[in-house]
Amino acid sequence: MSFGINLKINNRSLQDTLNKLKRQGTELAKEIDMELGAAAEEMATLAKQRAPEFVSSKIYVRKESFLRWSINSDYKCSAYIEFGTGKKYQEYRGKIYRDWK
Repeated sequence: MSFGINLKINNRSLQDTLNKLKRQGTELAKEIDMELGAAAEEMATLAKQRAPEFVSSKIYVRKESFLRWSINSDYKCSAYIEFGTGKKYQEYRGKIYRDWK
């Protein structure tokens, strides 16, 4: 006894469907990337509002790669201001700049 399904699929229709799915996936990924960028900008804006004025002007968002954004500050002592110099800073010290002591 043999069980089987005999399907006749039009190769062109299948390829068209696969192409549509790829396009939708690409468009969705682009939209997600844009949303991540918008969220990073919002976080940077909040950081600027809460940071001292001399630091807030140095805070910016940078797109590292597709789906990867970072919020940065060029102010040399930003980590000290954010984490302090106590226990919390010690946890991040080696991760931020190896030459900070």
